[in-house]
Amino acid sequence: MSIVLSHTTAKAVYQAAHSASTKDTEPCNPAAIYGSCPTGTLLDAAAEWLTKHDVSLDANDCLEVMVFDRRNARYAMNCQCHVSSKRFSSSRFIELKDGIFIVGVELCALQAATYLPFRELVEYYFELCGAYSC
Repeated sequence: MSIVLSHTTAKAVYQAAHSASTKDTEPCNPAAIYGSCPTGTLLDAAAEWLTKHDVSLDANDCLEVMVFDRRNARYAMNCQCHVSSKRFSSSRFIELKDGIFIVGVELCALQAATYLPFRELVEYYFELCGAYSC
């Protein structure tokens, strides 16, 4: 089992001081990505990883995760599942810890376009471009 952090949760990770965007990335196991299913144990492990790495979420924010099969969507407290009908290259994901993945910075930027107002979106894109480690 695995979990894929996305949307505002991924945005918070990329905005953290010790961002995942600076990690060396290798293509992830596609079976782990596309079979993601947020269980209570994985949600707790992801929340623990976020706390350990000083990723702050707003008080009312829940963990946002992506699944690729509607049957894997869970309706758990403090979790919002987004079902993706698209499959992306496994190189577009980063493994943070065993079983815990995050969407890549490019996919995170694309997702931000679905919920941020235009001005905030432009500011966020500038922030992302300024944070590239390459």
